[in-house]
Amino acid sequence: MLQAGLPKVMWTYAVMAATYIRNRCYNPRTKKTAFEVFTGQQPNICGMHTFGSCCYAYVQNKKKLDARIKEGVFVGYDKGSPAYLVYFPQSQEVRKVRCVKFTGNVDNVHDNANGRSSKVPDSFDEDVIFSRWSELITEQEPLAQVNGEKQ
Repeated sequence: MLQAGLPKVMWTYAVMAATYIRNRCYNPRTKKTAFEVFTGQQPNICGMHTFGSCCYAYVQNKKKLDARIKEGVFVGYDKGSPAYLVYFPQSQEVRKVRCVKFTGNVDNVHDNANGRSSKVPDSFDEDVIFSRWSELITEQEPLAQVNGEKQ
């Protein structure tokens, strides 16, 4: 929760997600998972994802020129369906979404709250980029030295 920068009200979802995962973990005493003991079926763990990871949810009721996906944060699993619970920081709501693409990155929600990814800078300072690029070039060994040849 801290790494994702989620608000404190998401603790409920964090505990529910942890319980979901814990019930699908192997217990050496019973030689089964808690889910298997309770239901008699082996759990399907293919859809498990990292709590707080960035994800993109498909928007179903959209207009023709609206975006097809909406950026959100994965906060858990739905009990009655194979859907995921996704927190949308822009609207500060949690929705049940079935069509989700996960990135696996745990970004800070506050960086993404205004609709921009924290990975994309607002602007590029060409002087800084090119000065760093020239430092990288001068730090590297010449190609002849790498291949074992003498100059």
